[in-house]
Amino acid sequence: MNLTTKIEQCDIDSAFLYGEVKERVFLAIPQGLEVDDPDAVLDKSLYGLKQSAAVWHKRIRQAFIKRNFAPLQSNPCIFVRSFNNDDFIYIALYVDDMLIATPTKQLAEDVISSFEEEFRQKRLGAARLVVGMEICRDRSRKIMHIC
Repeated sequence: MNLTTKIEQCDIDSAFLYGEVKERVFLAIPQGLEVDDPDAVLDKSLYGLKQSAAVWHKRIRQAFIKRNFAPLQSNPCIFVRSFNNDDFIYIALYVDDMLIATPTKQLAEDVISSFEEEFRQKRLGAARLVVGMEICRDRSRKIMHIC
């Protein structure tokens, strides 16, 4: 990665709802709601479940592996894929936010498009505000820092 690297950002909508719960989770039916079967069992993850974050991470990790990305051993939330022998794509994942670092903007767009096949997401363009931190780049001076 160098200072000409393009860093794009996207946010996956309703990320925790994509996972499938393996345990049997029973739902309490609210009073006044008429249902045929009072024993409602949840089959998809929901916000607020203890296991939602782990279920989501397992789901997104599978999506990365399917696209030939591998998690770094030192940080399982950073995924890398090599191409053209000496070029790399890096993706940093923070819950449902992704930073995609690639040699070209088009390659970043292609990666984001491939994830749109599975997940609805917002394309946020060049990384500017990440997890509440502003990123500043001065390409002429080859500087990138948190403002």
